[in-house]
Amino acid sequence: MTGLPSSETVVSSSSRRSRAEDLAVALSTQAGVTIPVDLESLGAFMGVSRITKERMVEDGRLRWFDGAPSIALNSDRPEVRQRFTLAHELAHILLAKNAIGVSFRTAVTQHSEQSERMCDAIAASILMPNSIVTEQIASADGLIDLRLLRAIASRCRVSMSAAASRVSEVIDETCWLIRWNRSEGKWTCVFRAGLPYEFASSRIELTNETELTLSRLSLSLTSWKELTIVIDNARMNSRCQISRDRSGCLMLIRQLSPLT
Repeated sequence: MTGLPSSETVVSSSSRRSRAEDLAVALSTQAGVTIPVDLESLGAFMGVSRITKERMVEDGRLRWFDGAPSIALNSDRPEVRQRFTLAHELAHILLAKNAIGVSFRTAVTQHSEQSERMCDAIAASILMPNSIVTEQIASADGLIDLRLLRAIASRCRVSMSAAASRVSEVIDETCWLIRWNRSEGKWTCVFRAGLPYEFASSRIELTNETELTLSRLSLSLTSWKELTIVIDNARMNSRCQISRDRSGCLMLIRQLSPLT
């Protein structure tokens, strides 16, 4: 690989997003990648000696031996998650200079908050290039909805969560994807994506009225609603698209404002 921005360039750039985009575009251009990205071939292009799938606690593991990287992926994770993890570890290689040892990526333990965020951004840019996302949005006449996220996820072989996060970055607008499950009459948030980092640890709940509205929705129905949600005890008005199923619902929030 030649002509890629160095890690020093990465540090001095104006924003994480533009730095990640620059690195991903430079790498993808040199490697001649197509969508969906063949990550194993990309890894070979970057000098990765081996990519394996193993039983492990963490999502992925990057090791360096005599300057050559190898990557292990958690074999129990879904394919789309393995792909994002692999792209994330490849991003670590892009940022590495004379790296020795081992780094881990898990949902709980972070290697370095700043480097992990950068590697997530690079991974998203590799898997879902800006040009592909904007093309998909244009083909949907600019409508950001669950159908668009499913189309991007299918085309790029990523999860809908990853697609939501990437769309949010590209359009720089609210695009939160939240999964609610219903058990014993109570709705619980089981995952969320596309939220800014300042909301990463926020508690998100539904009001009693919103819970009742979701419970009354017909199964397999997708519709737009104005609903109230609670973020860290603050009531917020949201414009969202809801897709109801037997175990709960998928909520795509496109507008969010405090209730006065």
